[in-house]
Amino acid sequence: MGLFSDISSAVSEKAKQFKGSLVDSSLQVAINQIKDRVLNPKIAEYGEIKQLEYKDGSIKLILALKGMEETLLEASANKIIIAEDGSSIQFDDFDANKAFLKAALQNFGSRKIEIPEEQNLARTALQTVRKFITEA
Repeated sequence: MGLFSDISSAVSEKAKQFKGSLVDSSLQVAINQIKDRVLNPKIAEYGEIKQLEYKDGSIKLILALKGMEETLLEASANKIIIAEDGSSIQFDDFDANKAFLKAALQNFGSRKIEIPEEQNLARTALQTVRKFITEA
């Protein structure tokens, strides 16, 4: 019975890891949709988010500002508010690797971003992300 129990535990652990990797992959796909369909169009005149990921309860991003493309900037938002229907997203409690970026994000980055009804894929992606982060 000990061998069966050990095998059962090992299989159960592998299944949890597999499920976790599927969840992580699904979450990253949804986050990429938000980056491409919502956030980058909103900041296009200032720069572009190169990478966006959810990790340890925060949204982490790497961005390039126009005129400073060679210097990638890192920032995180430790508070994320997503409407249940995916109609808006809001970030707050920022940190960044440059003081000017942190100040700019604290002053301007915490505004609510409304998602138009015709942006159905973006709303669905937000609903997916909301589900994952509220269950985490």
